[in-house]
Amino acid sequence: MALDGGAAGLRLAWPALRLVSLRVDTEELRRRLATRLEHFFPPSLLDSQLKELEPPQADEAPFVVSGDLETIVRTLVSLLRPPASVRTASRGGASRR
Repeated sequence: MALDGGAAGLRLAWPALRLVSLRVDTEELRRRLATRLEHFFPPSLLDSQLKELEPPQADEAPFVVSGDLETIVRTLVSLLRPPASVRTASRGGASRR
């Protein structure tokens, strides 16, 4: 997923930007596609799409996650949640005098 300099520009414009890379086994992807009825993406395209997929580069500092939906969500919430001190300050928890 090399962005040809685009990631650097995006990070300059929005320093909090984070890239998430989902890792899913090919057979699991096939299983999921087979259960989708009337989906726009035909299973016959999976191999060609995976062949073209570029993994994120180290300079993109991706969060790489895998697992079932619940595990992925739990992991991302913990990775993307700002520290408690930032959450408190942004909600007006710090009093101003």
